[in-house]
Amino acid sequence: MEKSKLINLWIAQGFIMLSNQNGQCLEDVGHEYFMDLLWRSFFQEAKMDDLGNVISCKMHDLMHDLAMSRAGPLITRLESKEKIIIDQKTRHVAVVDNIDISFVNPTSSSKVSRIRTLLSVGEWKDLQESSTSCEAIFSSLKFLRVLDLHERPLDVVPSFICKLKHLRDLDLSGNDKIEKLPDSIIRLQNLHTLGISGCKGIKELPRGITKLVNLRHLYNDGCENLTCMPRGLGELKNLQTLSKFVVHSDSTPNDSGQLSELNRLTSLRGALEISGLRSREEDVANLKERGHLQVLTLHWERENVINALERFEPHPNLKKLNIYEYGGVRFPMWLLSLTNLVHLSLRGCNNLKYLPPLSGLPFLKRISLFFLFEIEYVSDCSD
Repeated sequence: MEKSKLINLWIAQGFIMLSNQNGQCLEDVGHEYFMDLLWRSFFQEAKMDDLGNVISCKMHDLMHDLAMSRAGPLITRLESKEKIIIDQKTRHVAVVDNIDISFVNPTSSSKVSRIRTLLSVGEWKDLQESSTSCEAIFSSLKFLRVLDLHERPLDVVPSFICKLKHLRDLDLSGNDKIEKLPDSIIRLQNLHTLGISGCKGIKELPRGITKLVNLRHLYNDGCENLTCMPRGLGELKNLQTLSKFVVHSDSTPNDSGQLSELNRLTSLRGALEISGLRSREEDVANLKERGHLQVLTLHWERENVINALERFEPHPNLKKLNIYEYGGVRFPMWLLSLTNLVHLSLRGCNNLKYLPPLSGLPFLKRISLFFLFEIEYVSDCSD
């Protein structure tokens, strides 16, 4: 299980409370809970990324069996048509096999009305084929908080999803046939987490997404055809995760969001990719004040630029820096201020001739250099 996803599920269900101490956010408290459970061996086989962060783990079989036995009817796994049991006490449902969507019918709708979690971790082939029955079913799930439909055979986002007014976590990632999110997504005013990673067909986000004032995490990495960001994105003051920000081009609408939208997103953390950068950009993203960012990726269009990278100095806490397709000749000296940097990756910087000295980066463990055809040397001094 992914650590971040598990913590987001805890938050969506209201399992995490703040004590108003030390300026912690819900995610920080969730991290402490997770690490405590890991230390107590509830979790095992923890996997780490190249920065030393725990990213996933498994639950010990004995702990899993104990938790399931204690949960009783609160948790139900739908594995076949013959074994479907929905109890009035059921709150969390996982679909782990191909099932008939009609497992909910008028006589059982009262039993599912209190379900809070619906996870699709197996096949659910008739989700879109039976749209009428689907709408009837989801209209019964009045208190649903978590809906996981990642990698389903979805061509469009079903309209009935936007009627789930208590929904806090919606995962649509991996549905590469989805071309747009419905404008009615603005109805999901309680939404905390929206996952659209790998939705390659999405070209732009609905303007109304800026009205989701409770949104904390927008996972949009892998949206390869995304051309711009909506104006007003900076209004999402609670946003902590923004996987990808796409700078608009000349062919995108004039009301697209500018780079300066990032200046108002003061709570950003984790990883951020800024793509579509050009030398003509006049507005600047003040990344130096984003002390919780660990990974920064700057992806440029292929242009000859002069000192354009100077404007994107990150905070010294940054641990991983990726620079792609930068057309400048030299690297800015602010690299020397990144004293916590662990990994530096440069790719396709065809005009780059030299790098500043790297000896002042005490934690640097890995340097990845790809397609730097003009590179001559790494300076041994700061001159």
